[in-house]
Amino acid sequence: MERRNICSEFAKILGAEILTSNNKVCAVTFMRDIPAETLGRPIHSPLALSALFSFESIDNPLAFARKVADALRGLRK
Repeated sequence: MERRNICSEFAKILGAEILTSNNKVCAVTFMRDIPAETLGRPIHSPLALSALFSFESIDNPLAFARKVADALRGLRK
């Protein structure tokens, strides 16, 4: 599948906008709708409420799958 199509699908799944999409990297962002506070005061800054996700080309799918499995194990702890 072409990189642009993969990046578009990635953005669609996350409900995000594509920041960059080329042969090496795909980066997407979206604003989170969460009630955030700092020291009891509401935060409305895009710097605090935005989320950014990206991925790079996968030269070795097996190594990538292992890295994903390791990351998921780390998140479960």
